[in-house]
Amino acid sequence: MNYSGNSLKSLKSMQKFYKNNLSEGTNDKEIIQLNKQINDLEESKNESLKEKEQTEIDIINIENEIKRLDDKLNMFDQIQNLTKQRQELDIKITNDKQKREGYQKDILQSNYTYRIKTLVASLNEKYKKIEFNEEFQNRTISHMQASAIDEILEREYCICGEKLTDSHIQHLLEQRNYQPPISNAQLVQNFKTIIKDEIAGIKNDYIHLERVSDDYIDLIDNIVMGEEELVRLSEAIGNNDSKEIKEKNTKRNDLQYKREKLKERKVRLTLKADIDETERSKKEKRYQELLSEKNKNKINQIKYDLVEQSIWILEDRNEKDRQLRKTQIEEKANEHFSDIIYKSKTISLNDNFEYTVREKNGDIASPSEGERVSISMSLILAIIDSHKERIKEKNNSKEGFDYMNEKEFAIILDAAFANLDNLFSRRISEKLPNSVEQLILFSTNRQYQGAVEESLNEYVGKKYVLTIPTSDRENALTNDDLKEMQLMEVK
Repeated sequence: MNYSGNSLKSLKSMQKFYKNNLSEGTNDKEIIQLNKQINDLEESKNESLKEKEQTEIDIINIENEIKRLDDKLNMFDQIQNLTKQRQELDIKITNDKQKREGYQKDILQSNYTYRIKTLVASLNEKYKKIEFNEEFQNRTISHMQASAIDEILEREYCICGEKLTDSHIQHLLEQRNYQPPISNAQLVQNFKTIIKDEIAGIKNDYIHLERVSDDYIDLIDNIVMGEEELVRLSEAIGNNDSKEIKEKNTKRNDLQYKREKLKERKVRLTLKADIDETERSKKEKRYQELLSEKNKNKINQIKYDLVEQSIWILEDRNEKDRQLRKTQIEEKANEHFSDIIYKSKTISLNDNFEYTVREKNGDIASPSEGERVSISMSLILAIIDSHKERIKEKNNSKEGFDYMNEKEFAIILDAAFANLDNLFSRRISEKLPNSVEQLILFSTNRQYQGAVEESLNEYVGKKYVLTIPTSDRENALTNDDLKEMQLMEVK
């Protein structure tokens, strides 16, 4: 049960209630209207984020369906080479598009930094030759700061002991306008230091901006050429004489088109949520300014502040827990991953738990098919390990958790070893019995026999042979289609 999530939901509901009370209690039409606009923008932003989340799920489902179609197309010998090229190219284009986003952000930030420094340098060149106003300098008393005049005015007596008259005060106030907080020479020196700091590294900024821009253009060209090649490969596969190949290829192309449209929708939803949040923040700022001018509803204000502080504390705790779990899953995933693969590569997770694989030198890696399956298995096993530890923590903290009722985990694998060599298959299958309490494996004889069977044989409880149903119910499965093989003792 998500206790912290329920607590946050309740607190935010209370926050909204007290905020409405504060708004209505002021009897200020502008404040009431602003509060309504803020709530509307918050709801609009949340709707966009919810749609974005569903869109991401739809994209994942489509990518899984594309993967299944690729696996089926790979079984046709006459197009196996073409489908493999298309898969590899599709992965490369996806990675390049992710890099493109990074380049875009880098270019925007670098351009902003460089333009600001250029503007500062240009203004400095224009004004650095202007001398101080001579009359201003002549009226300045050397080595006297404005703070000295302020102290004389505060005492109401001159340093000679005479009480200040209105005429004296007026004269001192006029003189104060000509006294700097520090000497003119020091002001000039400070200004030069600030300018030097502001425009430091401007040449390197320009070189970096040019390099990133060139890399970005090259990357765009690679993406365009890759997409053109992707179209050519799809057409070559679709031109095959086999009707089944044509149908599966057409379905794959339709899914890929739908996936790209969903990705575009995800970008639009993200932008809309950002715009709504920016507008909400502006109105929230104005709302708080107007509200602070009112001296009513003090009790509601106190309640609102307490609820708001509680939300901050709970959100901070949730974020810390989220980061802890991310680190825990990442560490355990790398433990499993290092046991499976035979190269020095590591998995890293970002704040959204999206993974990246890196080489030993830190460069982003392009995983092989076997490594991709190994990554998925490592992450699944890491999530299970992490959840087991979390249950144990709750059980040890005496919060009423019954570990015995929550400790069992099961994994269902469908053709998991289809594209793996014996080494990958053996290392993964050896891990599974030690990580989960139940494993259900769907596999062909070819995929199962050898390394997988040798690793799992002593753990097998039941084996079944699945016969292919007749064409009139090819998408249905009954017990009649299963033939139980020899029952083996479970260890």
